[in-house]
Amino acid sequence: MKKVRRMRVKRRNPKKLLLMVPAVLMIAATVFLLIDAKVRPMVRTLAVNQAKVLAVSAIDDEVAAMMAEMGEGDFLTISRDGDGRVISVESDSVRMNQVKSRINLAVTERLQSMGEQEIVIPSGSLSGIAMLYGRGAEIHVTLTMTGHSTANITEDFTSGGINQTLHRVLLNISAEVYIALPGYHQSEQISTDFVLSQTVIVGTVPGVYAGIGSTLS
Repeated sequence: MKKVRRMRVKRRNPKKLLLMVPAVLMIAATVFLLIDAKVRPMVRTLAVNQAKVLAVSAIDDEVAAMMAEMGEGDFLTISRDGDGRVISVESDSVRMNQVKSRINLAVTERLQSMGEQEIVIPSGSLSGIAMLYGRGAEIHVTLTMTGHSTANITEDFTSGGINQTLHRVLLNISAEVYIALPGYHQSEQISTDFVLSQTVIVGTVPGVYAGIGSTLS
């Protein structure tokens, strides 16, 4: 009769396995920290950029809504003589300051109420490969936003053609937006301009120009 050989299964020493666990954990932790150190700054940069886009969009929406509510109105009064020649140009600075104050208050309230915002970042954007930018699984990042704004109104006269002058009322919104991510916070300055009114003055504009009411600030 043939003898049947029995296969011997080598059993690993449990003590050796226990000694390997810390080494494996240390390697895994090192790899995780290296990946985190590379990815985290990219996530922050992309999140902050998207937060700035949200802030600018909020400012644009608020200014558009306030202007639709108040109407463009007329910030300029042009006086002419009997021959139709322009003899004076007066700017209604009282109305300008009222518009500026209302818009600035509305924008500040909007920024302060933004609170938590969820930002979506495609994982391919973190790879550093141009072809993968904007692709891949979505990574959801929650950040907190708030801020405040200051408004300033200016005017300018520019040549609009032969015997024509263009008068514009310009609104500048300068906002400081605070962006907070887990373990990180940053302050961003945002500045955007709007044309509140523009008037084409036909005829030679005299050298005399006056503002009605308080001085613009």
